[in-house]
Amino acid sequence: MTTFNERERAFEAKFAHDQDLRFRLTARRDKLFADWVADQLHLVEPSRAELTTSVLHVTDGPGHDARLMEHVATRYSDQGCVPHEDELSAALTRCAALAHQQLLDDPRWSVGSS
Repeated sequence: MTTFNERERAFEAKFAHDQDLRFRLTARRDKLFADWVADQLHLVEPSRAELTTSVLHVTDGPGHDARLMEHVATRYSDQGCVPHEDELSAALTRCAALAHQQLLDDPRWSVGSS
């Protein structure tokens, strides 16, 4: 029975690690995306920080990306700009790739560390 218990603990630890990694990736991606949007809208402090905070407070879970895009589109409209959905989507994809690379480069997330 010990082997089964060890496997169960290992599975639970991996699940927790994967969930933590997913959360960190999403949060980092969203922050990078908020920075990109702030640049596009030529925002300066404190508006820039407020945008980042509001983006990071978009509810996580199913539909997160759609809510994020809707939130950003509203911010564009508030600034009198017309958001281009394809451009926003491409920027979000680039931010996801950058966030992934940044986490891979972070020694705390290297293989074998916990």
